[in-house]
Amino acid sequence: MERFVNMSAVMMIGLLSVKRTSRRVLRPAKGKRQKKTAAKGKPLFNKEKELQRSIAQIQKLEEEQEELYALLSDAALYKKDPEEVARVQIRSESVEDELFKAY
Repeated sequence: MERFVNMSAVMMIGLLSVKRTSRRVLRPAKGKRQKKTAAKGKPLFNKEKELQRSIAQIQKLEEEQEELYALLSDAALYKKDPEEVARVQIRSESVEDELFKAY
């Protein structure tokens, strides 16, 4: 009977020591946890805003590119002023470059 009691005592001590060490590992200090979440939250918000701005800029450039392509495909443009044709072509190329950089 003593041997059984000793074994159960050993098992209980072993379980208690596991619980104590696991508590230390599972529960970080409250102050550290709060600082980490605050630090993580801010950059994500800024990145999200930057992403929204980039998406809006890309959409705007794509719409302008469609308009310029429509102008360049219209034969009436070439019958008018040649300077206008050159201006539209230059702007079309610059929009392409801006889109490339935005992606």
